[in-house]
Amino acid sequence: MNKALEEMMEKSPELKRRMNDVQSYYRENPIEQINQASDKCPYHKCDGSGLLWFKDWSIAAEIQKNGKLDDEVVYKADKKFEWKEPCKCYGQRQKALELKKKLSTAGIPKLFQDAHLNNFNYGVYTTEQHKQIGKVNRLAAVNYIKNFEEMKSAGKGLYIYSSIKGSGKTRLAISIANDLVHQLGVNVAVVKAVNMSKEVRKTYSQGSNMNDLDVISAFQKVDVLVIDDLAAEKPSEFVEELLYTIFDYRVEQKLPTIITSNLTIEEFGTQQYKSKDGQIKSYAEGDDSRVGSRLKKLCMELFMPEESVRDRESEYENNKLEQLLFKEENNEH
Repeated sequence: MNKALEEMMEKSPELKRRMNDVQSYYRENPIEQINQASDKCPYHKCDGSGLLWFKDWSIAAEIQKNGKLDDEVVYKADKKFEWKEPCKCYGQRQKALELKKKLSTAGIPKLFQDAHLNNFNYGVYTTEQHKQIGKVNRLAAVNYIKNFEEMKSAGKGLYIYSSIKGSGKTRLAISIANDLVHQLGVNVAVVKAVNMSKEVRKTYSQGSNMNDLDVISAFQKVDVLVIDDLAAEKPSEFVEELLYTIFDYRVEQKLPTIITSNLTIEEFGTQQYKSKDGQIKSYAEGDDSRVGSRLKKLCMELFMPEESVRDRESEYENNKLEQLLFKEENNEH
C-alpha cells in the first residue's frame, strides 16, 4: 500500500475502516468474477460472451507486497492471477454460431429461410388426391431426416418430380435442407441447376481468382447437395459433362443429393440429351445416358401433385398485405 494512501487512512478513520473491510473481504473471498452476469446468458452467469472471467486477488496481494502490482508484471509473474473459463452456455453459443455459419454458406434463398417440414402445408392442394400425395411426400421427407444416417451410408438422396411449375418441389426440397442443418448440423449447399454451369464458366474469365476445379470440387464434396430445377437449362455437352462429373463423384463417395425437376429420372436420361446424329439417347446405349444412370444410383423418386399452388399462395399473401395498404386510419379527436 503506498504511503499517500496510508496517510489518508490515518486522517480518515471511516476510509480506514472501509479499506480494512475490503481487504478482509478479499482475504476471505479472493476469487472474483470480473464480467457481470447478464440476461444475455440463459443461465444468468456470464455477460453473454459464453465465458466467465476471474481474478484471484490473493495473488495480486502477494505481488503487491513486493511493490510490483502492475498488469504486465502480474501476467508475467503468475498466469493464474486472471483467467477465463467456459460458461454453462458456452456450448450452446458455439452450436448457435456454427449453425449460423452453416446456414450462411448453404445458399438457402431468403424466400425459404423459414421453410421446414413441420410447416409444409399439403392442405393447399385443391383435391383430396393431391392432398394425400402431398401428405405422403411430407411423411417420406420426415422419415428421410429421421433415418439420415442410414440414407447417408447408402449415399441416397431424393429426386422430387412434378411436370407442373409451382407444385411445391422447391419448397419440399429446401424444407429438407433446412431441417438437415437445424436438426443434424449437416453441411448443405443449395444451388439452382442453371447456376452450376454459370459458376464454372465464371472461372474462365480474365481476373478470376478461382479455377473450374475449385468450383466443381465444392459441388462434388459438400455433405448434401440440393439442386433445384434440374433440366431447366438448355442441354449441351458442357452441362452434360459437368453433371456427370459431379454425380459420378457423389455416387462413388456415397454423398446424398436432393434434386427437383420437371422431368422424371427416366425422362432426363432419355430426353434431355441427344446423340450426335440427333437420335434420343436411351439407357440401352450405355455411355450415351450416363448422367441418367448416375441419377438412378443417387436418388429415390418422389412424385409431387400435378398442381400449381404458387399462384394461390401469392394471392393469399397479397390479400394480407392489401389489408394493410387500404386499412383506414383511426380518427382520433
